[in-house]
Amino acid sequence: AADPEIDGQLKNKYKSMCGLCDVPSVCSQRDKYWGRQGALYCLSDCLGDVAWSMLKDARLHFSNVDVSVCKDVSLLCPDGSTRPLNSSDPCVWVTRPVPVIAAKRAKAADIQKMLKQVLNMPDTPYDFIRLLESNLIVPPLELKSSLTPNDYLATAPGFLSANSMSLCGQGSRAVSLCVSSLQDKIKCDWLAAVARVYGLQPSLSCLYGADCLISVANNSAVATIAITDTLLPAIRDHNLKPLLVQMPLNMKKAKAVSAVVKVNSSFKKLTDLKGKKACFPSVDGMGWTSFALKMQKTNSFNGICPYIKAMSKFFSDICVSKPSSAISGYSNIRICSAGYNEMSYEEGELHELSYDNEAVAFQCLAIGGGDVAFISTDSIPKFLEHLRGNPEAEGLTVDSFRALCEGDAASHDCTLSWGSSSQVLVRDKILPSREEDVRSLFIGLNNLFGHPNTPSTRTFDMFVESNSLFDISDPPEVVHQRLEQIEDFLKKAKLRPNNYEISVQPMDKCSPSSASQLYLPFSTLLIIICLLFSNNN
Repeated sequence: AADPEIDGQLKNKYKSMCGLCDVPSVCSQRDKYWGRQGALYCLSDCLGDVAWSMLKDARLHFSNVDVSVCKDVSLLCPDGSTRPLNSSDPCVWVTRPVPVIAAKRAKAADIQKMLKQVLNMPDTPYDFIRLLESNLIVPPLELKSSLTPNDYLATAPGFLSANSMSLCGQGSRAVSLCVSSLQDKIKCDWLAAVARVYGLQPSLSCLYGADCLISVANNSAVATIAITDTLLPAIRDHNLKPLLVQMPLNMKKAKAVSAVVKVNSSFKKLTDLKGKKACFPSVDGMGWTSFALKMQKTNSFNGICPYIKAMSKFFSDICVSKPSSAISGYSNIRICSAGYNEMSYEEGELHELSYDNEAVAFQCLAIGGGDVAFISTDSIPKFLEHLRGNPEAEGLTVDSFRALCEGDAASHDCTLSWGSSSQVLVRDKILPSREEDVRSLFIGLNNLFGHPNTPSTRTFDMFVESNSLFDISDPPEVVHQRLEQIEDFLKKAKLRPNNYEISVQPMDKCSPSSASQLYLPFSTLLIIICLLFSNNN
C-alpha cells in the first residue's frame, strides 16, 4: 500500500500474501519474490502452480540460463488448453493497446498531416517529442483508417471486458469529496475519471456542497480540500481534522503570513499597531489567527473574549476581504469597499479583478488608507500588477513595503506564521477504516498526478491551475507541490518556529486569561469582611 503504516497492517493481516519473502512483514522490491519478477520466481522455484504474468516478462525470465526450472512451463489458455511458451501464436487473456494520439474527428485529418510533417523533419523538436509521449522510443505509426476510441480499444483482445469488471472500492467504499464550485466539480470529475483509468482504489466521487465544512461534519461527504484560511474554523467549529497537507517541495517556499506595513511608517513592533487600521483577508484566517495568537501570548488583548471582540478593541478600524456573519455587531469591522475588490487597472482602464481575498487586503493597505495588511510578502509583486495603471498606486514597488517583526527589527522575511497551502480534511471521529481509505486514495493520486518524479507529460497534474483542486497561489513557474501526511509534516514543522498547523491544533474558543479575570483588592476584601461582621453583630 502507498501508506507504509497501512502496508504493514495489511501484510500482518494477510501473511500468506508475502509468505515467501525473507522478511514477510516488510517485503519490498529488494526481495526476490517481490513484484512482477517475484511471481515468476515463485513458479520457477516450484513454490506455486500458476503465475499471472506479462508474456514478455515470462519469456525473458525463462530464457535466462541461470533460472532453474523444476518442470516444463506452458501458457495456460482461457479454454483450459496449453501452448508452448515460445509459441508464435500465444494465447493471451488480456492485451493492453499501445498509446495513441487522439483528436476531435473534425480536426483529425489536419492534425495527422501536421504530425507527419513534423516527425519527418531531420531533427524533430525535443519538446514536441515530449508532448507526444515521455518515453517515446519509436516514431508513431499512422493509422490508415480513423477509428473511434472504442473501436480502437476493441482491437485489443480482452481489454474492454477486463476494464468493464466492477472494481474494488466502488459504491459505499468510494471516497466522496465535497467541492463548493461548479469549476471544482468539473475538475474533480476529471480527476476521478483519470484515477479510475489508472486503477486507483478506492474510487473517488465528487459532490457539490454550498458549505463543504458542514457537509463533511454532518457526514454528507467523507472529505474536502480547504485552504489554510479555513483551517481554524474547520477544527474549532466543525470538529474536522487534516489528514494530508499540500506543501511545496522546497519548505522555504511554504505559505507564510506577515504584518506588512509601508516602508516609511513609524511602526517598530506589533504592539505599535494598537489603534490603527488593519486589513485582513478574512476573519479567523491565517493572518487574523496568527496575529491574535501573538497578542494573546503577550497579554496585549487584556483577556478580552472572543478574539473578534479583542481585535475590534485593539484596532480602530478593520477591513476584511471575505464576508463573514461574525462581524455583525462590530461597527469598526467592515467588508473592504467594492472600489478595490472588484477592479484592477491597466493602461488607465478599469478591469474586473478575479476575487482574491489576500490581494484585496493588500489593496486596502496600498491605496485604501490601511496601516497594516496581514498577507504574504512573496505575493506583493503579483498584487502590484493588479494596481498597474492606477494613479493612486503610481510609484509603488516591492521596496515600498516591509514586514513588521515581533521585536524592534523589521525585514521582508519576518513572518507571523508559516504553513501548508491547503489540507485534505475529514471528521475528527472518522472510522479508522475510512481514514485509511482517504489516505490511500490521496497518496495514490499524489504518486500518479503530483509526484515530482512522474513524467512532465503525465495525463493529469493535480497542481497546475487548469485542473487543480488545491491552492496554487504561487506563479506557475515555481509551483512544485506534493501531498504529505499530516503526521510527517508536523514532525518537520516542529523544527521551524511559528508553524500555523501546530499553533491551531490545540487552540480552542477564546477564554479569558487568569491574569485578566475579575479580582478584588485586598483592602476592599477587608472592608467587606468587616461590614459582614458588623451586620451580624
